[in-house]
Amino acid sequence: LNTHDIGTTSQLFIDDHLVDNRWGVEYLTETVIRRFHAPIKHPRNPLIPGQGGLLNVIRDEEDGLFRMWYQEYWDQSMEPRLYTYAIAYAESSDGLDWTLPRIGEHEFKGTKDNNVVLLGPTGGRAESPYLLHVPERFKRGYKYVMLYLTDDPKSSRL
Repeated sequence: LNTHDIGTTSQLFIDDHLVDNRWGVEYLTETVIRRFHAPIKHPRNPLIPGQGGLLNVIRDEEDGLFRMWYQEYWDQSMEPRLYTYAIAYAESSDGLDWTLPRIGEHEFKGTKDNNVVLLGPTGGRAESPYLLHVPERFKRGYKYVMLYLTDDPKSSRL
């Protein structure tokens, strides 16, 4: 994981200093038609019990799999209050039935037998994953580019 150390100074969101280009931004002006659709709960209720939140799902163009990165929560202690977040990964062939591959990369909830893909830079909190859709020429060899938050101001990264 290559990151850019921004220290503790304030940064503009996606500042040109941190990003070497605007990823081929094209501004479009068109009429927007607002339509409301009432949500309908799926009868199979495709949930990951007791987990998940602030998720990002994409469909991989190469193999057709749905890939999800989501915020995983760990309530470690009530007294004193201690909790953390990590970014975990799941995949599905239909978007309803999800598997949680055992990645074994980071210890979380007392074990490495989990699907956690990212902790904060100092082993602390990582949350709110967001995959950025960028043209191939700007990915610098990576398949995905993710923006996430961390609670360590000395190690804030993009």
